[in-house]
Amino acid sequence: MKKALQLDHSSIRLLARALTRPAFTALAKGVPPQDVFAFVPDDLKYYRRRPIRTATLLQNIFSILTESYRSEYVYKNFITSKIVFGRHSPATASVQIELPVGKSFVDVAIFNGSSTAYEIKTEYDGPRRLETQTRDYLAAFDSVYLVTSISLVERYLEICDPLVGILAITERDTLKIIRRSSSRQTHLDNRTIFRMLRREEYVRALERVIGKRIIMPNGLISSYCEDLFASLEKGNAQQIFRQAMRQRTTAPAFVNFIRSLPQCLRALAYATPLSAPQREQLTLSLSAPAAPP
Repeated sequence: MKKALQLDHSSIRLLARALTRPAFTALAKGVPPQDVFAFVPDDLKYYRRRPIRTATLLQNIFSILTESYRSEYVYKNFITSKIVFGRHSPATASVQIELPVGKSFVDVAIFNGSSTAYEIKTEYDGPRRLETQTRDYLAAFDSVYLVTSISLVERYLEICDPLVGILAITERDTLKIIRRSSSRQTHLDNRTIFRMLRREEYVRALERVIGKRIIMPNGLISSYCEDLFASLEKGNAQQIFRQAMRQRTTAPAFVNFIRSLPQCLRALAYATPLSAPQREQLTLSLSAPAAPP
Protein backbone atom coordinates (compact mmCIF):
# COMPACT_ATOMS: atom_id res chain seq x y z
CA MET A 1 0.00 0.00 0.00
CA LYS A 2 2.90 2.36 0.61
CA LYS A 3 3.87 2.13 -3.06
CA ALA A 4 0.29 2.69 -4.11
CA LEU A 5 0.07 5.87 -2.09
CA GLN A 6 3.12 7.22 -3.92
CA LEU A 7 1.28 7.23 -7.25
CA ASP A 8 0.98 10.65 -8.86
CA HIS A 9 -2.40 12.35 -9.07
CA SER A 10 -3.09 11.42 -12.69
CA SER A 11 -2.38 7.74 -11.94
CA ILE A 12 -4.69 7.81 -8.94
CA ARG A 13 -7.45 9.39 -11.03
CA LEU A 14 -6.99 6.58 -13.55
CA LEU A 15 -7.63 4.06 -10.78
CA ALA A 16 -11.17 5.44 -10.46
CA ARG A 17 -11.98 3.48 -13.65
CA ALA A 18 -11.88 0.30 -11.57
CA LEU A 19 -15.02 1.40 -9.73
CA THR A 20 -17.29 2.15 -12.67
CA ARG A 21 -20.29 0.40 -14.19
CA PRO A 22 -18.34 -0.84 -17.27
CA ALA A 23 -15.77 -2.60 -15.06
CA PHE A 24 -18.46 -3.94 -12.71
CA THR A 25 -20.53 -5.24 -15.63
CA ALA A 26 -17.51 -6.82 -17.29
CA LEU A 27 -16.78 -8.84 -14.14
CA ALA A 28 -20.43 -9.91 -14.00
CA LYS A 29 -20.21 -11.11 -17.61
CA GLY A 30 -17.18 -13.25 -16.91
CA VAL A 31 -14.41 -11.09 -18.40
CA PRO A 32 -11.22 -12.17 -16.57
CA PRO A 33 -10.21 -9.66 -13.85
CA GLN A 34 -6.68 -9.46 -15.29
CA ASP A 35 -8.22 -8.08 -18.50
CA VAL A 36 -10.69 -5.77 -16.78
CA PHE A 37 -7.95 -4.24 -14.65
CA ALA A 38 -5.08 -4.30 -17.13
CA PHE A 39 -4.64 -0.55 -16.57
CA VAL A 40 -3.96 -1.01 -12.84
CA PRO A 41 -0.25 -1.00 -11.90
CA ASP A 42 1.13 -4.42 -10.99
CA ASP A 43 2.32 -3.07 -7.63
CA LEU A 44 -1.33 -3.00 -6.55
CA LYS A 45 -2.22 -6.45 -7.83
CA TYR A 46 0.41 -8.49 -6.01
CA TYR A 47 1.36 -9.10 -2.39
CA ARG A 48 4.68 -10.84 -1.80
CA ARG A 49 4.74 -11.72 -5.51
CA ARG A 50 1.40 -13.47 -5.37
CA PRO A 51 -1.75 -12.01 -6.97
CA ILE A 52 -4.35 -10.79 -4.54
CA ARG A 53 -8.08 -11.45 -4.87
CA THR A 54 -10.05 -9.09 -7.08
CA ALA A 55 -12.25 -8.08 -4.13
CA THR A 56 -9.14 -7.10 -2.17
CA LEU A 57 -7.78 -5.12 -5.10
CA LEU A 58 -11.00 -3.13 -5.39
CA GLN A 59 -11.15 -2.44 -1.68
CA ASN A 60 -7.53 -1.24 -1.76
CA ILE A 61 -8.25 1.02 -4.73
CA PHE A 62 -11.27 2.45 -2.95
CA SER A 63 -9.09 3.21 0.08
CA ILE A 64 -6.60 5.03 -2.14
CA LEU A 65 -9.36 7.09 -3.71
CA THR A 66 -10.84 7.90 -0.32
CA GLU A 67 -7.51 9.22 0.88
CA SER A 68 -6.21 10.93 -2.26
CA TYR A 69 -9.00 11.48 -4.79
CA ARG A 70 -12.53 11.69 -3.41
CA SER A 71 -14.41 11.23 -6.64
CA GLU A 72 -18.17 11.31 -7.00
CA TYR A 73 -18.26 7.53 -6.66
CA VAL A 74 -16.53 7.73 -3.27
CA TYR A 75 -19.29 10.07 -2.13
CA LYS A 76 -22.06 7.85 -3.55
CA ASN A 77 -20.72 4.78 -1.82
CA PHE A 78 -20.13 6.69 1.40
CA ILE A 79 -23.76 7.92 1.49
CA THR A 80 -25.08 4.45 0.68
CA SER A 81 -23.01 2.74 3.36
CA LYS A 82 -23.46 5.31 6.12
CA ILE A 83 -27.20 5.82 5.69
CA VAL A 84 -28.64 2.57 4.33
CA PHE A 85 -26.30 0.11 6.04
CA GLY A 86 -25.56 2.32 9.04
CA ARG A 87 -28.79 4.04 10.02
CA HIS A 88 -31.32 1.80 8.27
CA SER A 89 -31.18 -1.61 6.59
CA PRO A 90 -30.99 -2.64 2.91
CA ALA A 91 -34.01 -4.85 3.60
CA THR A 92 -36.21 -1.83 4.36
CA ALA A 93 -34.52 1.17 2.72
CA SER A 94 -34.14 1.35 -1.04
CA VAL A 95 -31.38 3.14 -2.95
CA GLN A 96 -31.56 4.58 -6.45
CA ILE A 97 -28.41 5.89 -8.14
CA GLU A 98 -28.70 8.55 -10.88
CA LEU A 99 -32.49 8.54 -10.69
CA PRO A 100 -34.18 10.76 -13.33
CA VAL A 101 -36.29 13.54 -11.85
CA GLY A 102 -37.58 16.38 -13.99
CA LYS A 103 -34.70 17.39 -16.25
CA SER A 104 -32.06 16.22 -13.77
CA PHE A 105 -30.60 13.03 -12.33
CA VAL A 106 -30.31 12.83 -8.57
CA ASP A 107 -26.99 11.30 -7.52
CA VAL A 108 -28.41 9.19 -4.68
CA ALA A 109 -32.05 8.78 -3.63
CA ILE A 110 -33.02 6.83 -0.52
CA PHE A 111 -36.54 5.65 0.29
CA ASN A 112 -37.75 4.26 3.58
CA GLY A 113 -40.57 5.92 5.51
CA SER A 114 -39.76 9.07 3.57
CA SER A 115 -37.90 10.04 0.39
CA THR A 116 -34.57 11.86 0.42
CA ALA A 117 -32.47 13.17 -2.46
CA TYR A 118 -28.70 13.65 -2.16
CA GLU A 119 -26.91 15.89 -4.66
CA ILE A 120 -23.12 15.51 -4.58
CA LYS A 121 -20.65 18.33 -5.15
CA THR A 122 -17.08 17.13 -4.70
CA GLU A 123 -13.93 19.20 -4.60
CA TYR A 124 -13.71 18.63 -8.35
CA ASP A 125 -17.21 19.93 -9.16
CA GLY A 126 -18.62 23.40 -9.55
CA PRO A 127 -22.08 24.76 -8.71
CA ARG A 128 -23.20 24.74 -12.36
CA ARG A 129 -26.80 23.54 -12.70
CA LEU A 130 -27.21 23.38 -8.91
CA GLU A 131 -30.20 25.73 -8.98
CA THR A 132 -32.11 23.72 -11.60
CA GLN A 133 -31.13 20.41 -10.02
CA THR A 134 -32.35 21.31 -6.56
CA ARG A 135 -35.54 22.83 -7.99
CA ASP A 136 -36.34 19.48 -9.63
CA TYR A 137 -35.57 17.54 -6.45
CA LEU A 138 -37.68 19.84 -4.25
CA ALA A 139 -40.70 19.00 -6.41
CA ALA A 140 -40.38 15.25 -5.76
CA PHE A 141 -38.67 14.48 -2.44
CA ASP A 142 -39.64 14.93 1.19
CA SER A 143 -36.09 16.07 1.96
CA VAL A 144 -33.23 17.29 -0.23
CA TYR A 145 -29.57 17.47 0.79
CA LEU A 146 -26.43 18.71 -0.86
CA VAL A 147 -23.40 16.61 0.14
CA THR A 148 -19.98 18.17 -0.14
CA SER A 149 -16.54 18.41 1.43
CA ILE A 150 -16.18 20.12 4.79
CA SER A 151 -13.87 22.61 3.04
CA LEU A 152 -16.69 23.77 0.71
CA VAL A 153 -19.45 24.21 3.27
CA GLU A 154 -19.28 28.00 3.47
CA ARG A 155 -19.45 28.33 -0.30
CA TYR A 156 -22.62 26.24 -0.58
CA LEU A 157 -24.28 27.82 2.44
CA GLU A 158 -24.21 31.06 0.50
CA ILE A 159 -25.53 29.83 -2.85
CA CYS A 160 -27.73 26.82 -2.07
CA ASP A 161 -31.52 27.13 -1.80
CA PRO A 162 -32.34 27.56 1.94
CA LEU A 163 -34.85 24.72 1.67
CA VAL A 164 -31.99 22.34 0.88
CA GLY A 165 -30.05 20.77 3.72
CA ILE A 166 -26.28 20.50 3.64
CA LEU A 167 -24.19 17.51 4.73
CA ALA A 168 -20.41 17.49 4.86
CA ILE A 169 -18.06 14.54 4.68
CA THR A 170 -15.34 15.22 7.18
CA GLU A 171 -11.70 14.21 7.07
CA ARG A 172 -12.56 11.45 9.53
CA ASP A 173 -15.12 10.00 7.12
CA THR A 174 -18.17 11.03 9.09
CA LEU A 175 -21.33 12.74 7.83
CA LYS A 176 -21.85 16.06 9.56
CA ILE A 177 -25.18 17.86 9.35
CA ILE A 178 -24.49 21.52 8.60
CA ARG A 179 -28.09 22.49 7.85
CA ARG A 180 -31.21 20.35 7.99
CA SER A 181 -33.51 20.07 4.99
CA SER A 182 -36.95 21.64 5.22
CA SER A 183 -39.83 19.18 4.92
CA ARG A 184 -41.46 19.31 1.49
CA GLN A 185 -44.38 16.91 1.93
CA THR A 186 -47.13 19.51 1.41
CA HIS A 187 -45.42 21.11 -1.60
CA LEU A 188 -44.53 18.14 -3.79
CA ASP A 189 -45.74 17.94 -7.37
CA ASN A 190 -47.74 14.82 -8.23
CA ARG A 191 -46.93 15.00 -11.95
CA THR A 192 -43.19 15.17 -11.31
CA ILE A 193 -43.48 12.14 -9.04
CA PHE A 194 -45.63 10.25 -11.55
CA ARG A 195 -43.02 10.63 -14.30
CA MET A 196 -40.45 8.91 -12.10
CA LEU A 197 -42.55 5.74 -11.87
CA ARG A 198 -42.51 2.82 -14.28
CA ARG A 199 -45.71 1.92 -16.09
CA GLU A 200 -46.26 -1.31 -14.21
CA GLU A 201 -45.78 0.57 -10.92
CA TYR A 202 -48.29 3.33 -11.48
CA VAL A 203 -50.86 1.12 -13.22
CA ARG A 204 -50.83 -1.41 -10.38
CA ALA A 205 -51.12 1.33 -7.75
CA LEU A 206 -53.89 3.24 -9.51
CA GLU A 207 -55.90 0.08 -10.08
CA ARG A 208 -55.92 -0.40 -6.33
CA VAL A 209 -57.05 3.20 -5.87
CA ILE A 210 -59.98 3.03 -8.30
CA GLY A 211 -60.82 -0.61 -7.58
CA LYS A 212 -60.81 -1.87 -11.17
CA ARG A 213 -58.51 -2.79 -14.05
CA ILE A 214 -57.23 -0.04 -16.32
CA ILE A 215 -57.69 -1.29 -19.87
CA MET A 216 -57.10 1.07 -22.76
CA PRO A 217 -54.75 1.50 -25.78
CA ASN A 218 -51.06 1.95 -25.00
CA GLY A 219 -51.09 5.40 -26.56
CA LEU A 220 -53.67 6.64 -24.05
CA ILE A 221 -52.88 4.86 -20.81
CA SER A 222 -49.96 7.08 -19.76
CA SER A 223 -51.80 10.40 -20.06
CA TYR A 224 -54.92 8.92 -18.42
CA CYS A 225 -52.93 7.59 -15.48
CA GLU A 226 -50.97 10.83 -15.11
CA ASP A 227 -54.17 12.88 -14.85
CA LEU A 228 -55.55 10.39 -12.34
CA PHE A 229 -52.33 10.45 -10.32
CA ALA A 230 -52.28 14.26 -10.38
CA SER A 231 -55.74 14.31 -8.80
CA LEU A 232 -54.68 12.18 -5.82
CA GLU A 233 -54.27 13.69 -2.38
CA LYS A 234 -50.57 14.50 -2.03
CA GLY A 235 -50.05 12.11 0.85
CA ASN A 236 -51.48 9.21 -1.16
CA ALA A 237 -49.33 10.06 -4.17
CA GLN A 238 -46.20 10.16 -2.02
CA GLN A 239 -47.06 6.84 -0.40
CA ILE A 240 -47.41 5.19 -3.81
CA PHE A 241 -44.09 6.72 -4.89
CA ARG A 242 -42.18 5.60 -1.80
CA GLN A 243 -43.63 2.10 -1.87
CA ALA A 244 -42.81 1.60 -5.55
CA MET A 245 -39.24 2.78 -5.10
CA ARG A 246 -38.70 0.67 -2.00
CA GLN A 247 -39.82 -2.46 -3.83
CA ARG A 248 -37.19 -1.97 -6.53
CA THR A 249 -34.21 -2.97 -4.38
CA THR A 250 -35.50 -4.60 -1.20
CA ALA A 251 -36.30 -8.08 -2.53
CA PRO A 252 -34.59 -10.73 -0.36
CA ALA A 253 -32.46 -12.09 -3.21
CA PHE A 254 -31.03 -8.66 -3.98
CA VAL A 255 -30.51 -7.82 -0.32
CA ASN A 256 -28.56 -11.06 0.20
CA PHE A 257 -26.47 -10.26 -2.87
CA ILE A 258 -25.57 -6.71 -1.86
CA ARG A 259 -24.76 -7.77 1.69
CA SER A 260 -22.29 -10.31 0.29
CA LEU A 261 -20.29 -7.67 -1.59
CA PRO A 262 -17.26 -5.73 -0.39
CA GLN A 263 -18.34 -2.42 1.08
CA CYS A 264 -16.67 -0.50 -1.76
CA LEU A 265 -19.07 -1.98 -4.33
CA ARG A 266 -22.41 -1.16 -2.71
CA ALA A 267 -23.26 1.92 -4.77
CA LEU A 268 -22.20 0.13 -7.97
CA ALA A 269 -24.49 -2.78 -7.15
CA TYR A 270 -27.45 -0.42 -6.74
CA ALA A 271 -26.55 1.39 -9.95
CA THR A 272 -26.08 -1.69 -12.16
CA PRO A 273 -28.97 -4.04 -12.98
CA LEU A 274 -27.70 -7.64 -13.07
CA SER A 275 -29.46 -10.92 -13.70
CA ALA A 276 -29.23 -13.75 -11.19
CA PRO A 277 -26.55 -15.57 -13.28
CA GLN A 278 -24.56 -12.35 -13.56
CA ARG A 279 -24.63 -11.89 -9.79
CA GLU A 280 -23.28 -15.41 -9.39
CA GLN A 281 -20.54 -14.73 -11.91
CA LEU A 282 -19.62 -11.47 -10.20
CA THR A 283 -19.17 -13.32 -6.93
CA LEU A 284 -16.83 -15.78 -8.63
CA SER A 285 -14.90 -12.98 -10.32
CA LEU A 286 -14.40 -11.16 -7.02
CA SER A 287 -12.89 -14.31 -5.52
CA ALA A 288 -10.57 -14.82 -8.50
CA PRO A 289 -6.96 -13.57 -8.62
CA ALA A 290 -6.64 -9.99 -9.89
CA ALA A 291 -3.60 -10.88 -12.00
CA PRO A 292 -1.82 -13.88 -13.49
CA PRO A 293 0.23 -15.99 -11.02
